[in-house]
Amino acid sequence: MSNYVYKNLVRNRKNFFFIMIFSILITLFTVTLNFYQSYKKMINDGLKNDLLYRNILLAPVDKYGKQIQDIESLIKIDHIVDIHDIKYDSIDLYAKEYKNKNHEGIIEFSYGVESIKSIIGKSQISSGELICSKNFYPSFELAKNRKFFYNEEILNKSITIEEPIYRRVSGKYKDTKMKYVKTFKVASLYDPVVTGSTLNTCYATNEDMKEIYDTLYIDLNPDSLTSYVVTVDKYENVKEVIKSLKNRNYVVNTQVVNDSTLYNKIKFISTITMISIIIIFLLISFFYIKKTTIDSSEELNLLKYIGIENEKILKMETTKVLMLLLFGYFSGSLLYILVVSAIKISLHDYLMFNSYVVNYKLWLLIASIPYIIIAYLLAHVLISKYVTRDNKKWL
Repeated sequence: MSNYVYKNLVRNRKNFFFIMIFSILITLFTVTLNFYQSYKKMINDGLKNDLLYRNILLAPVDKYGKQIQDIESLIKIDHIVDIHDIKYDSIDLYAKEYKNKNHEGIIEFSYGVESIKSIIGKSQISSGELICSKNFYPSFELAKNRKFFYNEEILNKSITIEEPIYRRVSGKYKDTKMKYVKTFKVASLYDPVVTGSTLNTCYATNEDMKEIYDTLYIDLNPDSLTSYVVTVDKYENVKEVIKSLKNRNYVVNTQVVNDSTLYNKIKFISTITMISIIIIFLLISFFYIKKTTIDSSEELNLLKYIGIENEKILKMETTKVLMLLLFGYFSGSLLYILVVSAIKISLHDYLMFNSYVVNYKLWLLIASIPYIIIAYLLAHVLISKYVTRDNKKWL
């Protein structure tokens, strides 16, 4: 029986086309599912860990136009972990060590170091220290001859900022011709994939952020009104905190809105694509199995004529189909790994720059197995229907 199955598989060239088509469909299905799962994880990680989604902007006056006086007392509201002036939130500075023809040398100094988890280096930083991305890139845009700095290449290194000092006069900042120079040490590293931060973002202590801004921008009117940033402990509690603040007549808004439009579009397109692939696969399997069975009618009738039982013929034919499905599945699995590898290699810098992780996710291949089982059962029914008939034609 094994020789019969093998010869029938090899000598029929159409079987190779079926295997090739099935392999491509398996690859398209798993790559699509991989993309959707990766994008979904990136969104969920961002909502969970990105400070911007947990920050609420608080206007300096309430809805009646009255200036807020008791800003520090708001920290007592449930789920609020920090309140600071928005001018201290972040500032872009040039780093002498990294400003060259391949890098802008721009580093975004950010507030909120308490919410950033260190994965390498000190668990808590002090004044004059920074926690930066483990995949550090000192620019907002990718240069042609770019270079990333990984782990030890940036850890314990110095970052020196040298910026002009401005004085606010008549509502405008003017260069004082003086410079502010300070050297920081990179004492810790964080994972940008988890935080959702850009690769040139470094977090300084709250005291350092205030010192940098107040030194660089001398304001002759320190009592001028500015908005505040309220940080919530978890994204799930943002709506509750907004409600509490509005009940106190404060004017608030989220710093970043979670726009689900793009996510819903990607989810819809991915779902439609995968359903289409499944339908195409089942239709191709149905018509191919039906046609090959009809084409083998003379051979099958000959097997009947020489006395081979229907059950044995059915077993031989369904085994042939199962082998085709398995060959296609394993070929598709290998092709899937090759495609993902090609994406990881060719788009490595762009994926890393955008903190987008593409992994093999081999478990996704399991998602294809139920459709192989369905195709096999379909083959069993079709072949059984023909083998048990006495006539030589499939009606």
